[in-house]
Amino acid sequence: MDMPKWGKVRIQGEDTGRAKLTNEQVCVILLRYKYAGETISTLSKEYGVCGIDGIVKGKTWKNIDRVELYEHFEQFTETRVCQPDETIAYTIVLGVANYIGKLSTRPKPEPKKSLAQQIRERDLQRKTSKTS
Repeated sequence: MDMPKWGKVRIQGEDTGRAKLTNEQVCVILLRYKYAGETISTLSKEYGVCGIDGIVKGKTWKNIDRVELYEHFEQFTETRVCQPDETIAYTIVLGVANYIGKLSTRPKPEPKKSLAQQIRERDLQRKTSKTS
């Protein structure tokens, strides 16, 4: 069965109880791998997790839109004037902060009502319309 059809919300990313990384850390990992050329083993040791290859290949953390993240980072770096002593890692952290800030200002969709809630509301509407 399709979970959204029944009014349930699929929990992904850092909202799951088992996540060892945050959305921000995953964005930093993706950008460091793509733009800084860091290896999966280096990132795995630094973050203390073994699933970095799944993140990089898009098998896990699918809630992060990689295309949008990469496009946003490229636009961010094109419009930003970097300081002479600034490293790519620092630029990546600033880009991720900018990207996460942009995401947090988006309105979140309303969760769908469960079938039981829909039935209760329908019955309540019928009762109120009969008494009117």
